Amino acid sequence: MTTLTQIGATLVLAHTVDAPMAARVISSDQVTIMAQTPTFYLAMIAVEGFSTMDVSSLRRCLTYGGTVPKSMIDAWSVAAPEIVWGTYWGQSELSQLGSVGWFKTLEDIPNGDPSWIGKPVPQLEIRVVDDEGVDAAEGELICRSPSVMLGYLKDPEKTAETVKGGWLHTGDLVRIDEDGNLFFFDRKKDMIKTGGMNVSSVDVERVVYQFPGVLEVAVVGAPDPYWSEAVTACVVVKPGQTIDADKVIAFCKEHLASFKVPKAVHVIDALPKDTQGKILKRELRKQFSNM
Repeated sequence: MTTLTQIGATLVLAHTVDAPMAARVISSDQVTIMAQTPTFYLAMIAVEGFSTMDVSSLRRCLTYGGTVPKSMIDAWSVAAPEIVWGTYWGQSELSQLGSVGWFKTLEDIPNGDPSWIGKPVPQLEIRVVDDEGVDAAEGELICRSPSVMLGYLKDPEKTAETVKGGWLHTGDLVRIDEDGNLFFFDRKKDMIKTGGMNVSSVDVERVVYQFPGVLEVAVVGAPDPYWSEAVTACVVVKPGQTIDADKVIAFCKEHLASFKVPKAVHVIDALPKDTQGKILKRELRKQFSNM
């Protein structure tokens, strides 16, 4: 926002923004740049009358904090053909942007992998390490730069757990390729441990998003006496459509390893989210732990 102000851009600010309001504002004010979570972009294309709204002024759309489904990119490419997407990753503890990448279609992404979060920004030093702290192709992303926080206010124990030797341990699991591209795997706390196997919730979500009629999905591990955690998909259906949970599971069996297939699919009215539109998986886990 600071950069946009410096170059003389007009900022459209609102106290609160929901999907219908955002669509109307883009149309009326001819907004050219916006940044939101994938769930918010999905909610906008589900707004009644969206197909008749003029949102073609958009040129740059930034997204963060969730799985990027093909249906989202396809729908927005029709509504605003000039859009160039920016995917980025960062954390409050980092105090800066961590990585960024630009694409127009999913074909522009390295290997067409929608888990791509770009490359690290130049001023940030990163490593990907395994559980022993050894550099690896897959593991936890840790970062070092002058902008890393000094610590959590009045919480020295949490600070010591998070910042070690000047390195910020992000808790995010990623893969890095030979060209320095980063691919988001999952949050450590969102990894599902089921039957002795580790399952990335993001991997499962990416497949469920391909099932016709799915608007949003969040996958969590529900407590289970046999599996320890049962892979569980919570699905929000597109307006005017219905979904058969058994058919979703059958679809997943065709596209996922057997241990990753959801044991249950729940159709719900809405996913719990924070003020930024990020899905609150801890609320879903809490809900299923009480069942």
